[in-house]
Amino acid sequence: MKDGKVLEVSMIYKAMALVCFMTSATDHKCETRFYHKTFDNLQSCETTLIRWQFHEVKTTEKIVLSNCVLSNNT
Repeated sequence: MKDGKVLEVSMIYKAMALVCFMTSATDHKCETRFYHKTFDNLQSCETTLIRWQFHEVKTTEKIVLSNCVLSNNT
């Protein structure tokens, strides 16, 4: 509440994943990646994570952990 007015906060889902990949024949690296879109509901976020894993991640990469996170729309 600010100045007697109720502030409405818009919430969105963000898809994130821990992606690992080979940097050389004997070494690998992992990094956190966020999907480029945001989502209005959990189901569409989770569906996109599955599609991302099977169709958009390179064959040399592997998603080892993924989740949809509820966040403020900022």
